[in-house]
Amino acid sequence: MLMVTYGQAVLSFSTILLHASVIEQDGQGYAFLGKSGTGKSTHSRLWLLHIPNAALLNDDNPAIRWNRQLYNRIVNHLEKVVANVRIGQLTCLPDRTAAQLCYQKLTHHKNK
Repeated sequence: MLMVTYGQAVLSFSTILLHASVIEQDGQGYAFLGKSGTGKSTHSRLWLLHIPNAALLNDDNPAIRWNRQLYNRIVNHLEKVVANVRIGQLTCLPDRTAAQLCYQKLTHHKNK
């Protein structure tokens, strides 16, 4: 209940809480969102083990601040995503291959 209260309280400070695990890799942040038990932390752990320069930023409820320009950019991007991007689901095992596949698809890097 405390987390729900905190999440609502910070909204007035242009901050939102996500239920996610967040990795930073070479200056970019990657948030893995999903319901409890779907493998967010496992996937982040796999990035830490198998993706060079990956670092864990937050493994449960990252707080994200925004401003009006950023908010408008997010909304514009979301509209494009909804209109143009197919949503996929990984059905592979939670292992090195899963982390590398996700990394390659998100960053367009070839496996080294």
